[in-house]
Amino acid sequence: MQQIEIVRKNMKAAQDRQKKYADRRTRPLEFEEGDLVYLRATSISLAFRHQRRGKLGPRYLGPYQIKGRVGPFAYRLELSEALTELHDVFHVSQLRKHIYNLDVEVRVEDVELQLDMTFEVQPVRVLER
Repeated sequence: MQQIEIVRKNMKAAQDRQKKYADRRTRPLEFEEGDLVYLRATSISLAFRHQRRGKLGPRYLGPYQIKGRVGPFAYRLELSEALTELHDVFHVSQLRKHIYNLDVEVRVEDVELQLDMTFEVQPVRVLER
């Protein structure tokens, strides 16, 4: 009986140590209705049989808008027409927050195509001299 108690105590200590390391790395993710998120492509790989796979394939798809919260860890997304065959509820671990960056955005109205379907690249700003 005493050996069983020692084993239980050691198991509890190991589990607490692992939980401490796991809690340090993880951060709780919560989204609001209307937020934009990316969807992990590996979770829906069966729907994309015709696209690139492996190392060159996309890791995340989107961004998609959140329609609402289903449970404490699940969200309903507004998917594109290409993904209509998928269920629209996903676990929070399959989502990544969309970070809007004005420097990366290219508006279609600003690009002037020439007759040979090329365009001239204009610098946005000078970063160094």
